[in-house]
Amino acid sequence: MLAATVQVPLSERNFGTGRKITTDNWFTSFDPVKFLLVKDITIVGTVRKNKREIPTGFITTTQRADCSSIFVFREDRTLVSYAPTNKKNVLLISTMHHDAAIDNHTGNWNKPEIVTFYNSTKGGVDVMDKLCATYNTIRNCRL
Repeated sequence: MLAATVQVPLSERNFGTGRKITTDNWFTSFDPVKFLLVKDITIVGTVRKNKREIPTGFITTTQRADCSSIFVFREDRTLVSYAPTNKKNVLLISTMHHDAAIDNHTGNWNKPEIVTFYNSTKGGVDVMDKLCATYNTIRNCRL
């Protein structure tokens, strides 16, 4: 529920502008994604594997080939599971991509366009993660 309490208030002033938001798995949740799409804001972001809305076939990678992708399409969003190796996968959700297009520039990696778009726009996400790791809110005190 953290995603709803952070994403929606931060993006209120952009309602109706058609902006695009890139988030990491800390801020991505299915309910705010649907709400923001109604407000004309699209989202591309990684999703945690413990969300109950994710099909079980998306999480397991043991039987998948390297650089393979699985897509689920809804009327308003697309969920993709990209497995660069057989032991790792990345889950992403997008409200601006509606097909299983593979980016031809990635060569043998066969990355979906959702993944390459996320990688090209995640600069702010990386900066926020770095700042959160650098600063903490715990105060030192003497007892």
